[in-house]
Amino acid sequence: MALASIHEYLDDLMAPQVERGYEVGYFCVGRHYPLLRRPRLWRWTRNGVRMYEVINSPILYAPDRGTPMPEAQLDEVYTEGFFVEALSAFRPDVIHIHDLGFLPSSLLEIASRQNSAAVMTLHDYGPLCPTIKLLNYAGGICLQRNVGSDCVICCAQAPRDPRFTRRMTTRYEARRLLPGFLHTPLKSAWHSLRAVRAKLRKPGEEHSDRAPAGSSPLYGLEEAFQKRRETNIRRLNMLDSLMPNSHRNGAIYQALGVRGDKIVVLHHAHKHIEEIHFRAMTEADLAGPLTFATLNGCASVVKGAYVILNALKNLERMGLANHFKLYVMGGLLESIQSELLAFPNVVYRGTYKVPDLDHLLEGLHVGIVPSVWEESYGYVGIEFLAKGIPVIGNRMGGIVDYTVEGLTGWVNTKNTADGLAEIMARIIRNPSEILQLNRSIQTNYGRLIKTMDRHVDEIENVYKSVIEARRGQGDPRC
Repeated sequence: MALASIHEYLDDLMAPQVERGYEVGYFCVGRHYPLLRRPRLWRWTRNGVRMYEVINSPILYAPDRGTPMPEAQLDEVYTEGFFVEALSAFRPDVIHIHDLGFLPSSLLEIASRQNSAAVMTLHDYGPLCPTIKLLNYAGGICLQRNVGSDCVICCAQAPRDPRFTRRMTTRYEARRLLPGFLHTPLKSAWHSLRAVRAKLRKPGEEHSDRAPAGSSPLYGLEEAFQKRRETNIRRLNMLDSLMPNSHRNGAIYQALGVRGDKIVVLHHAHKHIEEIHFRAMTEADLAGPLTFATLNGCASVVKGAYVILNALKNLERMGLANHFKLYVMGGLLESIQSELLAFPNVVYRGTYKVPDLDHLLEGLHVGIVPSVWEESYGYVGIEFLAKGIPVIGNRMGGIVDYTVEGLTGWVNTKNTADGLAEIMARIIRNPSEILQLNRSIQTNYGRLIKTMDRHVDEIENVYKSVIEARRGQGDPRC
């Protein structure tokens, strides 16, 4: 789960909790300013939530690129002190932990010692993997126990200064402070300036802060990265309950040392999914070329960009290119852009905003979720299903929790472009399968598409169960 998705989920979760009368506090690492020398804790309130924001965190980290500071992701005195200060001020009944990216996992240990129940949602593989996707440097699934030597290579591109978080802060403050009519042209000018600067750079200077291919500035930290994995597993087991967002996510954590009795799988909900309106298809909707679509499936290699590209090549060789269109929405990997868009049956709609999904998904027949990593859930598949669009999903991660053969779509058991092309060819030759699955999705809609209210009920039940379990064990802290 990307940081933006986690933040959206947290906003969606905290709002109804506040409406139900809960006092909600949110401890997080936030902005990073260039002129502040030391970290500090800012307190403020937003939409009824008491915010405790760590400013200028000393931990260097970027999603997908990892960290050069595995020790700091375990123990960091400033953040630990701020966390204890926030707990003393707020005094929660339940501590619910989400993302640890910029936070040391020592907070799990601190939470487990409080007069509160402590639970954690596992949105991705961050505690196990500093680059969150659980992929090794060769692109394979990283399920081995000894990972230190791989981590130093995988994190070779990690930020060695806080520029990443400072850029995020600049964008946030620009949106917050600048009038809308100024923000848009300034953003456009900034992107144009970056493009000009990129063209003026000499070859090899594109990423001056990154390590050369095949090397790593982190050699010597193998033991520190190994300690990161082992310590995090030990600390996860100290919590009262762990809530992975898919069965595969939970199984991976358990296989790598997390206690099975701690795990409660909870599929998440997002408020914006409730705003996508189901469309019942008819035979008339299948007239003309079939329309396939992917949401961010071409944004990166791990999201499945080359699976899509090579499947198109296979279908062209089969003589089926004129029988379908593929709509590509979201990011587009630069290395495949020219080749992908050269296909006359490919339509690129660019990046999109979540509120526009209901309109963007209108008229589409089949969604594709081609991720080649153990994606913890893959919410784009749920977005397709909410519209009544059956899904082709790789047999990876949490995708198979909602992609069920004969019920909601087709499972690509090969996880390859060949497998995707075979399924697409089958659908093109037998489009009636789409109608059958559309009706099946409609019949099972309430089970497949979870409302946020229902999800908040589930979270409440976990809170109650861990509190009652502590009381039943005679825990003096409850």
